[in-house]
Amino acid sequence: MKIRKLLPVLPYLGRRLWRRILHHKVFVTLLAFNSLMYIANSTFGAYITAYYRGQGISMGQIGILTAIGPVVTVLAQPTWGVLSDKTGRHMIALRIALAGSICAMLTFYAGTGFWGFALSAGLFALFSCGIQPLTDTITVRQAAERGYRFSAIRIGGSAGYAVCGAGGAGFKGNPLRLLRHDLRHLPGDAGRLLRGA
Repeated sequence: MKIRKLLPVLPYLGRRLWRRILHHKVFVTLLAFNSLMYIANSTFGAYITAYYRGQGISMGQIGILTAIGPVVTVLAQPTWGVLSDKTGRHMIALRIALAGSICAMLTFYAGTGFWGFALSAGLFALFSCGIQPLTDTITVRQAAERGYRFSAIRIGGSAGYAVCGAGGAGFKGNPLRLLRHDLRHLPGDAGRLLRGA
């Protein structure tokens, strides 16, 4: 009976919510992007070593493969910053970093053996190391222009990382299913991860 009383009000609440979202479209976009960026980081970081192990890579080689990312980042991240600051085109640099990261991520599926994964890890680190600093630069600038607090936007990243981490901790079954070769199953696997099923 209470639901019937709410039915005439629901369309009004929906319109009001959408008006607020559209009014703060930049805020919502930045918040969502930060969330998705950290969800991707938490998923990849948590399961890449399990993926290597499932592909027959030894523990010593896995240690070397995971060290490639930080080494490349130390060299490449300042380059991303200098190039984007010099040109003033942070958004274009971010798009290049995102596209390069996606292409590099796909090379993990083609990689066989230690050297193939080493090349994939190096390529991925080369592009992905620029994403977070470029995102932060764009977010800080957009927040300052529109009067938003950076911390209110950045909390989306923390929430995304926490939710995905908690969902991943409850993931039952083989975690390698998240990184299987058949990309058609990725949406379903992501859904199961988020549900904790």
